[in-house]
Amino acid sequence: MRLVGPALLIALGTLAACGGGGGGGQIQEGGQIYVGAPGETSYRDACARCHGANREGAIDAPALDAMRMASSGDESLRQLILFGKGRMPGFGGLSDQQVTDLISYIRS
Repeated sequence: MRLVGPALLIALGTLAACGGGGGGGQIQEGGQIYVGAPGETSYRDACARCHGANREGAIDAPALDAMRMASSGDESLRQLILFGKGRMPGFGGLSDQQVTDLISYIRS
């Protein structure tokens, strides 16, 4: 059996702490790392402040409920997320994969 060197352990720990390519989003809450569904981190960072932590909506932003999501196609959601509309700003800094994950998350 081969022992793993300290440098490899440090590299793996750093990769894991930085989100190293895993499918789920990582959110640090009170010193704890929460690994959620893909798209959840982007939702919390970009959408929750207006649409609510549970997608319930607010005065200025609609709820992101199943009926609303079913009535919008993926491409129209993608355009809305990237470029915004009305009071909603665009989030063009998101990668294609982040937008895809975000759409899947808000549809779940």
